[in-house]
Amino acid sequence: MAEENIHKQEFTVRNLQTRNVTFYPTRAHIVRDINDITLKPGANEITILGLTPTADETSIKVDGKGSATITDMMVELIPNPDIYENVYPESEDDVEESEDDQSESEPESDATKALADEKRRNDGSVMEANEEKKAAASRLAMLESYGRSFEKDRPNDLKGCISAYREERKKAFEVHKESEDKIKSLEKERFNILKRQVKDSKATVKEKGKASKEKSKKLEKKQKLLQEKSNAKRSLKEERVQFWPRRVYRVTLSLDTNSELTPASSRRGSIDNLTKPTLESPSSDSCQISLSVSYITNSAYWSPRYDLSLDTVASSGLIIYRAEFCNTTSETWKDAQVILSTSQTAFQGLGEPIPTMLPWHIRLSKGLSRTADGTNGALMSVYEMENRRKGPMNVASRSIEPRNVLFGLSGVSFAPQQAAFKGQQQAMQNVQRQQQMQQQYVQQQQMQQAQVQAGFGQAAQQQSASAGLFGSSNATSNVASSNSALFGSSSAGIPSSERNDALQDNQMQMMLLEQQNKKRMLMARQEQDTVRGAVGYGEGLDDGNAETIIPDLPTLGTQESEWTESGLTTAYGIPGLRTVAPSFTTRRHKIASVHLKDVHLSYVLVPKLRVAAFLKARLRNTSSVALLKGPAGLTLDGSFLGNTNLPRCSAGEHFHLSLGVDPSVNVTYSKPVVKRSQTGVFNFTKEGSGVYTRTCTITNTKSNRAIEGTVLDQIPVSEEDRLRVEVLQPLGLKTEGDAVKTGTGVVGKGKETWGRATAVLKKGGEVAWEVKIEPGRGAKLVLEYEAKFPSAETVVCV
Repeated sequence: MAEENIHKQEFTVRNLQTRNVTFYPTRAHIVRDINDITLKPGANEITILGLTPTADETSIKVDGKGSATITDMMVELIPNPDIYENVYPESEDDVEESEDDQSESEPESDATKALADEKRRNDGSVMEANEEKKAAASRLAMLESYGRSFEKDRPNDLKGCISAYREERKKAFEVHKESEDKIKSLEKERFNILKRQVKDSKATVKEKGKASKEKSKKLEKKQKLLQEKSNAKRSLKEERVQFWPRRVYRVTLSLDTNSELTPASSRRGSIDNLTKPTLESPSSDSCQISLSVSYITNSAYWSPRYDLSLDTVASSGLIIYRAEFCNTTSETWKDAQVILSTSQTAFQGLGEPIPTMLPWHIRLSKGLSRTADGTNGALMSVYEMENRRKGPMNVASRSIEPRNVLFGLSGVSFAPQQAAFKGQQQAMQNVQRQQQMQQQYVQQQQMQQAQVQAGFGQAAQQQSASAGLFGSSNATSNVASSNSALFGSSSAGIPSSERNDALQDNQMQMMLLEQQNKKRMLMARQEQDTVRGAVGYGEGLDDGNAETIIPDLPTLGTQESEWTESGLTTAYGIPGLRTVAPSFTTRRHKIASVHLKDVHLSYVLVPKLRVAAFLKARLRNTSSVALLKGPAGLTLDGSFLGNTNLPRCSAGEHFHLSLGVDPSVNVTYSKPVVKRSQTGVFNFTKEGSGVYTRTCTITNTKSNRAIEGTVLDQIPVSEEDRLRVEVLQPLGLKTEGDAVKTGTGVVGKGKETWGRATAVLKKGGEVAWEVKIEPGRGAKLVLEYEAKFPSAETVVCV
C-alpha cells in the first residue's frame, strides 16, 4: 500500500496517562493507557515515542480494545528527538530584570525647601535694596550736577532753586540711608539662613548615609535571593539533565481496520485482533480504539525499611514497616496506582541451571600421614567442595549500559552525573544481598561439617562476636575496617578485638550516662508531683485562662497499605494516586504497624571469653504480613541505639535479634585458681591431680525488672583414658544431660532471695546455667573440676 495512504499518529510517553506502576525489588512494571484513538478506514500507523532507555526491550507489550487488527509492531532505540530547551523552556520570571545602579535623586525635605525659599526671598530683597541705593546715589549725583550749574547760569529765583535742591537731596539721602540699613539687615538674615542651611545639610547627609546603608542591605538581600534562585535553577537543571535521555525507545504499530486476519499473539511482529469494541461502527467510517503499553525497567526498585521500638519494662514492641521506592528512569509517572510486590525475592533467575550430580569415585592411597583422617575422601566429593566454594551462580538478566551513555546533554557536564550510578547500584543491592546470604549459609554448612571435633570455646567465641547494638558487633567491626581502609585510620594496626573492646566501653559509658539522666529526670518529676500534691496544686483555682491553653492535638495518622498474597508473592497497594518523578532520593511509605505483645528478653553470658552480658530478644511476627530482610532503626526504652538488620520472618513465626551488651548487668570473672596434689608411693602408681576453680559473679542493677539468661562455661574434654576430668562443683554433674540447682547470692541485703540457677552439663564439656536474678540482687556461680593423670606426664591443650 502506498505510504501516503497510511494514516499516521504519534503519541509521546510524556503526555500519556499512567495506569499503574508495580515496583519489584530490582525493577518495575509500568502500564500506560492511550484512550480515544481515532482510526481511519484502511491502514493506520501509530508511533509511541519516548520510552525510557532503561526499559527491557523484550518486555514491551501493546494491548488494546477496538475494532482493528495489529498487523505489525516494531521497537527501536533511537536518539532522543526532543530538544531540552523546548521541553523545559525558561519562564519570564527567570529573565532577570536589569536594575538601574545609579541612585535616583532623593526628594528634599520640607525644612530644606523652606530654607531655600527663604534664602531666595532674602536674595531678592538684597537686590531690591541695592537697586534703591544705586537709584538714590544717582539722584544725588544728578542734584550735585544741578547745583554746579548755578555757577555758570544763575537762575532768577536762586533762593527757590536752592530750597528745592536741599529738599530733594534730603529725600535722596534718606532713601540711600534706608537702603544701606536694609542691606545690612538682609545680610545678617542671610548669614543666619546660611548657618541653618549648613546645619540642615549635615543632617541631610547623615540621613542619606543611613538610607544608603539600608538601601545597600536591601540590595544585598535582593542579590542573595537572586543567587539562591539562580542556584535553585541550576540544581533543577542539573537534576533534570541527569534524567534527560540521550536515546529513547520508539514503538511503531501498524493497524488495519478492514483486515479479517486470524488473531494471534499481541507480541511484536505478530498479527492481532483487538478485543470487541464497546461501540461498534461500520468499517467504512472512522473508529475509536484504546491501547495500553506495558514494559519493565531495571532503573526502579523498592526495598523494606523498619523502625523497631522495644520496651524492656512492658516486654512489648512496635515495628513500623515502611517501603522505600525509587525511580531513576527518564519518565515521570503521573497519577498512577503504585503497587509494591515481593516477587523475584525468592528466585535467583530464570536462566540459572539445575545442578547435576556426577559420579563420585574413591580409591585407596598408601603413605597417608598419621595426622590425616583416612576417611576424608568419603566425606565430600571434589565437585561438591568446588560447588560450595563458588556459591550460587549469578546470572545477569541483561547487560546494562552506563547511565552517562543513556542520559545527559551533549556538551554539558555536571558534577552530579559522576554519582549517577548510585541508583543503578542500589537497584542491584537486593539481589547481591540474597546471594551473600546464600554464600554465608553455604560457608556455615562447610564449617560445621569440617569442624567435627570443634570445642565449645570456638562456638562461644563466635557467639560473643555476634551482632549487637549496645556493644561490639560484626556490623560495627565491618564499618570500622571500611573506614580505616577509606580514611587511613590510625587504628588500622590495632587488633580487631581491642577495637571492639574500646567501642563497647564507649557505648557502655554512654548507656550509663543516659540511664543516670533518666533517673535524674524521674526523680525530678516525682519531687514535682509530691510538691503539687502537698500544696493542692490546681484545686479550687480559677480557670479563667483555660481558653488560652493550647489543647492536646491528636497524633497525626499515616495511611497504611492494603496487601494481597498470591502463592509466594505479596503485593502492597499504596492508597490513592501518586506521581513518581525521577530522582535518586528514595520515597518512603508506611505499609503496616506490627504490635509486638510477647517480647522475650534474655541474656547470654560467656564470661570466660568476654566479661559482659549480651542481651537478645525473641520476637514474634503477630501480623499477617511477612517481614522481608532489611535494615531497621532500633529504639530501646526511648533511646535510639542504631541500625541493625531484621531477618526474613513469615507471619506468626519467631525471630531473634541481638541487642548487644547491656551495661546495667555487672559481670565479674575471677582469675582461675588451681590446687595441685599427688598420690601414690611408687613411680608407676603415682598420680597427679589438679583442682581448678572458676567463679563468676553477676549483679542485676535494675530496680524494676528481673533478668533471665544463660551463663556458659566449659571444662576440658579428655582424649585419653589415663586423663580423667570430673566436675566437683556444681555437685551432681557426672554425665551429659545432668542438671542440678546451684548458685548462691552475693553478700549483702536480700542474699537469700537473689533468684535461682540450674546448671546443665552438655556435649563437649559445656556447662550452662539457666539463671534468674531478681532486681537489685546478685548471683555467684562456681565451676570446680578435677583433672587426674599419671605423675610422669603433663596435661597439654590439643
